[in-house]
Amino acid sequence: MRELPPRLKQFHEELSRSIPCIPTTADARRELETKPLRDLLAIYINWQSRFIPPRPRIVQVVPDFWNSPLVKRHTGRLRVLIRKIEAGDDLSMHLSNRAHTHGYVSSKQRRIWSDDRDFTLNGWEVQHVHLDEMNKQGRRPHTLDRELLYAVFGAEEATLVLVGDHNSFDDGTLDDALVRARAVSGGFELVGIHPGTSTARERVSLARRAINSAAGIDGKTIISSVLSASGTAVRTRVQADEVFEVLYHLDPQLESSEFALSLAEGWRPPKEPVFEWKMVCCALVLTERKSGVGLPLVNDPRGLAMSDMALLGE
Repeated sequence: MRELPPRLKQFHEELSRSIPCIPTTADARRELETKPLRDLLAIYINWQSRFIPPRPRIVQVVPDFWNSPLVKRHTGRLRVLIRKIEAGDDLSMHLSNRAHTHGYVSSKQRRIWSDDRDFTLNGWEVQHVHLDEMNKQGRRPHTLDRELLYAVFGAEEATLVLVGDHNSFDDGTLDDALVRARAVSGGFELVGIHPGTSTARERVSLARRAINSAAGIDGKTIISSVLSASGTAVRTRVQADEVFEVLYHLDPQLESSEFALSLAEGWRPPKEPVFEWKMVCCALVLTERKSGVGLPLVNDPRGLAMSDMALLGE
């Protein structure tokens, strides 16, 4: 790995230390520590994207969501979770335990769908959230561990797609619900392209091999999965590349007092400012140690947690 300048070297070290590894061995940790910065950013963003920044959101649903038998059966538990989403509560304990432990799987144990890659999140940009919290030991009551809420989280809204279980990953239930919702909402249509005749289960099987496909819905061709060739979300690599380009171009300029003055309107940096790079969720933030000011330079598309916004003076 090419030697980095001091500020970026510190940034690289902080990122590699923060990512939980499987196995928890020195060799796995060493793999992370020797990753090029661009690749390390992709690993970090892939891991952090599994968490949902706590912030109030408007909850909306896809057509026919409330007509599902599973939704009707679990309406009480679902409404408790919806109130948490609307209030901006921390949903970390509703996530898979692997979100907390599997930030990076070493090369010796890696498969295309290793446990550090959330299949539905990478393939369909959909979070799966357990209806019930896990306890401090990372467990849920066995009878309450099956039901999952599948939802898309943005900065201001959360769109509820489906209540299902872990079988909804591969049996095509989630893909079918999502492409039908996309056909109504727009934005995922491929004009002038024939969708083929694949079933939802077949589309998911292709996605397991990092092959994207489309569905024919009401005469429209609707995108199904959105994966890169490595099996991660396209948006993960795009976000990592954007962060890397900002670091590459701005870091050498931070020694210039004139450039420091231009960073934020109305902000005057202290004498001899001490700049540091930080990742906050999936956002890149430039912090100044003496003043405690944080300047977000690359945004997280899901927004920042309200606590993080307070730290940034927003």
